[in-house]
Amino acid sequence: MRVLTLYLALTSLAAAQEARELLERIAAHAAAAGSWQLTGRTVTSLTLGSSRSTQDVVFHSVWERPGRLRYQIAGGRLAGLLACDATGGWTTVPRRPTEKIPAPTQCPASPTNWETLTTGLLSAQIQGTGTALVEGRDQPCERISARYSAVRGLAPGKLNQVWNGSFQRNLCIDRDRLLVLRDEIEGTPAAFEVGASTIRQVTTYALIQRNARLDPAIFESDLPPFPPVPATPLLRPLPPAGSTPPELFYRRQPEYTAEARARKYQGTAVIEILVGADGVPREPRVIAPLGYGLDRKALEALCDWRFHPARENGRPVARRATVELAFRLSGD
Repeated sequence: MRVLTLYLALTSLAAAQEARELLERIAAHAAAAGSWQLTGRTVTSLTLGSSRSTQDVVFHSVWERPGRLRYQIAGGRLAGLLACDATGGWTTVPRRPTEKIPAPTQCPASPTNWETLTTGLLSAQIQGTGTALVEGRDQPCERISARYSAVRGLAPGKLNQVWNGSFQRNLCIDRDRLLVLRDEIEGTPAAFEVGASTIRQVTTYALIQRNARLDPAIFESDLPPFPPVPATPLLRPLPPAGSTPPELFYRRQPEYTAEARARKYQGTAVIEILVGADGVPREPRVIAPLGYGLDRKALEALCDWRFHPARENGRPVARRATVELAFRLSGD
C-alpha cells in the first residue's frame, strides 16, 4: 500500500511539473511572437449576491511588435474599435475619432495575455485530453487545470489590467502549436465579497494566427481594419432556469471564392440566426462581414447546418444565436 501511495504521489508530481513546463513554453512563445491575428468570443458571467448577468463579446484583434494593436468589440454596450500605438495612446475609431480614453502606461505585450500564463500560478495539473471548436472544426487539445492568485485581462478591452484574488483556470492546449484553444476562468477577485460574488469567463477562438503577415494599412488611424459595429447588441441575460441553448450537431464548411483565394484572404464571418423549434436556422444576418464574396458562401453553407433546438422546461423553442464560420486556407 505504501509503495502504491508513493507511486501515485510521484506520478502526480510529474504531471504537475509537466503542466507547469507546458504553460512556461506557451508563455515563452507568446512573448516571442512578432504578430497576432485573432477572432474569438468571450462570455463573462458575473454574480453579485442574488444578481446575475452575462456579457457576450465577439472580438477581432491584430497586433504586431513593438506594440501596435487594433482591437474591436463587435457588439453590445462595449462595441467599438480601439487603437494602440507604441506610445501607449488608445483612441476610438471611427465612432469618436478625436477622443482619448484612459490608456495603460504602455500597449499590451500581446492581445492574448498568454505571456503571463505563469504569473500568479499556484499549481497546475494535466487532466487528460479534450476538443475545442477552432477554425470551424473540432480540434484535439490537452486539458490543464490550474489555480492562480492573479489573472490578467478579465475585463474586455482592458488587456493590461491585473485582477488579484482566487481563481480556478481550465485551459485547452494545442501542445504542438503551443496555443490556448479555450480558456475558462472562475473565481473571486480580491475586490469582491468572498462567497457572495464570483466571476466566470470563457474565451474561445474562431481564428488564431501567430506571426501572421499583416497589411500595414490595417494600423493607419483613418482606416478601420474591421467591419462596422452591428446595430444589434450581443449583450444578453443568462437563460432562465430550465432553459438550454441551441446545440449544433451538423455543419457544412463554406467554400472559398476565387477572388479570396487569389488574395490569400482569411477570416471569420459572424452571423446572427434564429434557430427554429425544428432546429433549422432562419433569418440569417451578417454582423461581421468579410467581403470578397465570402459572406454569401457563409450563408449558403449555413443553410445546411442543423441544431438541436433550444428548450424551455423540456419543450423545443425558437431561439436567436450567433455563429462563426471560419475561412482558412489549407497549409497556412
